[in-house]
Amino acid sequence: MTYKKPRQVFDRYFLAHERRDLLKTVRRVDDVLAKRDLAWMQFDLATGVRVSVLAGMTCDDARQALRENKFTVRGAINKGGRTYHVFLNKQSSRALRSLLSIRRQMGFAEVADEPLILSRRGDGLSVRSFEQRLAEWVKLAGLRRGGSPHWFRHTLAKQIMKTSNAEQPLLVVMTVLGITNINNAAIYAGPDLESVLETMQGVG
Repeated sequence: MTYKKPRQVFDRYFLAHERRDLLKTVRRVDDVLAKRDLAWMQFDLATGVRVSVLAGMTCDDARQALRENKFTVRGAINKGGRTYHVFLNKQSSRALRSLLSIRRQMGFAEVADEPLILSRRGDGLSVRSFEQRLAEWVKLAGLRRGGSPHWFRHTLAKQIMKTSNAEQPLLVVMTVLGITNINNAAIYAGPDLESVLETMQGVG
C-alpha cells in the first residue's frame, strides 16, 4: 500500500477543543442563520460529506434519510459521481430535522426537489458561501489555525481511527466517507497533530 504524504491531513482537522469552541460560538448567536450554520456543521461533523453534497442536498434527500435512517449521497452531487450511503446517528438525524425546521422559519415552504440549506434570499447556499460562513465563525471563535468545511470530513475520519474497535478501522473510514481506493484512505492512518503533541508531552 502506498501512503500519501500525511501532511494532507496532519493538521487539517478540528481538535476536540476547537470543535467545542466553534460550536459554542455559533450557539451564542440567536438568529436563524446561526441556527442554520450550526445544524449543517453538526450534520457534517457526523457524516463527513463533502461541501458539494451539502450544497446539493434537497428537502427530499433529508426526508428520505430520516425515513430510512441513512443518508443517500447521490452521485449527481458527489465528487466522482459515486453514490453511497451514510447511516445516521442521533446528531445527524437531529441536524436534518433542524435544517428542515429552519428552512420553514426562514419563510420558505418545504419543496421536495429544492435545496435544503438556503441563503437569506432563498437560494441554495453555494459551496463558496459555506466556505465563507465557516471562515467567519472560525475567526469569531478565535481558532488560529483556520479551517474549512473539508476539515469536518478529516475530523470524522480521525475520530473513527482513534475510537473504533474494529479490526481494520481504515475500512470503516472508507465505508463512512464513501472512499473506494484504500490508497486514498491511507492518509488517515498516518500521524496527526494530536498524537504528535501527546507524544511530545511525554518526551524529556
